[in-house]
Amino acid sequence: MHLFLILLVVLPRLSWGYEVLSPDTSNHTIMKAPVFAKPGCQSQCGDLLIPYPFGIKSEGLDCAINPAFEVECNTYYNPPLAFPLDPYMRTHHIHDISDTELRVNSFQASKCYNQSGDLTDQHIHVVNGLDGTSFAYSTANVLTVVGCDDYANLYNDRTNFNDKTNKPNKVCSATCPPDKEIREEECSGTGCCQAPITCHTNFSIDLLTYKRHRNVSYFNQCGYAFVGEKSRFRFRGMSHLNDSNFMQKIADIPIVLDWFIVNQTCGEAQRDQSSYACKFNNSYCIDATPSRGYRCSCKQGFAGNPYLSPGCSGNL
Repeated sequence: MHLFLILLVVLPRLSWGYEVLSPDTSNHTIMKAPVFAKPGCQSQCGDLLIPYPFGIKSEGLDCAINPAFEVECNTYYNPPLAFPLDPYMRTHHIHDISDTELRVNSFQASKCYNQSGDLTDQHIHVVNGLDGTSFAYSTANVLTVVGCDDYANLYNDRTNFNDKTNKPNKVCSATCPPDKEIREEECSGTGCCQAPITCHTNFSIDLLTYKRHRNVSYFNQCGYAFVGEKSRFRFRGMSHLNDSNFMQKIADIPIVLDWFIVNQTCGEAQRDQSSYACKFNNSYCIDATPSRGYRCSCKQGFAGNPYLSPGCSGNL
């Protein structure tokens, strides 16, 4: 079973008083095509446009290039939210789709303590590994720990935390020594720590505490860990450390996934022109690295959807 650590609740999409930046739309040329979804297929779910090779599942229609790219439009939410139908991705709604990336809701963990050091609340999120899927974790993501008595062990696999012989690949530690100033927008270890995610398919995180917040509980009762896009989070110092709603405030920070057509290189895919995805006008193939797969792109000076006929145009 593909599992690794870090919430037992699905949080709704919220807007709070922290800085949320928009994606770089220069990587959205696929949206500039006159037709970006397969003809006859639903092209939008709520506020989100769904470009081919992705497609909203519809009875009797093949709206995606293959089942890995099928999307469910869940109208239970207002506005509706799109969820990948890949079995390892179904709990993560989609924020954004670009030429090379998919942004989905991120993973958060927290542990809270009272003045006696007793655990009063915790949220543990179970996250799926991406082995064998059309997705990989992007280097745009980092592990962030926020707190004054907390650290997280980062493992480059789906680890068993009861196995004491298993050593973490990285440790991210956030403390608040009395001689250190807690500065906003700095995640250098004082109140906030960040560490890169170096594994593209599987990782696991164990959120721990040094002294169960006994010495800092009068202003910081909880420690937090989350994995998400580094550019979307700005540490606000004490206002984050003593904020009881911090989990809700970071719920919309996405995690970035690279997407690709899996299990074939460009050379292998080109041998079968019936299934080769980059065969339309002014498009070419790019091998996905380090994963085994490929993507299509428009040639320089052209734009559009390279996965759909007529392909890319120089007149957009």
